[in-house]
Amino acid sequence: MGIETRTCGGEIKTRLAKILVVSAVILVALTVVVCAVKIKSDQTNSRQKTIEDALAKLSQKNYQSAIDLLAKADSFPVEQRKLAYSYLGQSYFGEKDFVKAQSYYEKVLALETKDKDKAYYENLIANSLREQNKIDEAVSHYELSISSDSQSATVWVNLVNALRSSGQTQKADEAVARAKVANPTNNELTKMLAGKNG
Repeated sequence: MGIETRTCGGEIKTRLAKILVVSAVILVALTVVVCAVKIKSDQTNSRQKTIEDALAKLSQKNYQSAIDLLAKADSFPVEQRKLAYSYLGQSYFGEKDFVKAQSYYEKVLALETKDKDKAYYENLIANSLREQNKIDEAVSHYELSISSDSQSATVWVNLVNALRSSGQTQKADEAVARAKVANPTNNELTKMLAGKNG
């Protein structure tokens, strides 16, 4: 009987040892997961702070500082990347580097899924193209913006101004008429277009 007790005791010790090893492995794995989550959270908070700092610089018209802060925007998660690209576009536009502004607006446009947001960035791309004297391309982007959101008074006015500035008065007049049909009760648009139709 004494031998059986020792064997049984040995089996219990072996089982306990295995349980302790498995428990230690699980504890280490959980610790790694918790650390990874904390690191990811810290990175997200750090990126958010960077974006907020860049916005502050942009608001102060300190465009180069905003650009410098957002230098690693390509590594940001999608939602933060969209914001960073938008701020980079605005910063480069402020610096009068319209080619780079256009490039960043195109990057954020490629990530957008909502029509209103797409319309917004098409308008900004068009503005960048217009500043580069690429009026025909600008008009195309204004039209794309309008096709996504025909209610934006700003885009209609930008389209009319682009057409007028390039001497396309008939197309500008047609755009004014289309704007009024698309937005018959928009007083803001009516005011903005007053004087553009004649």
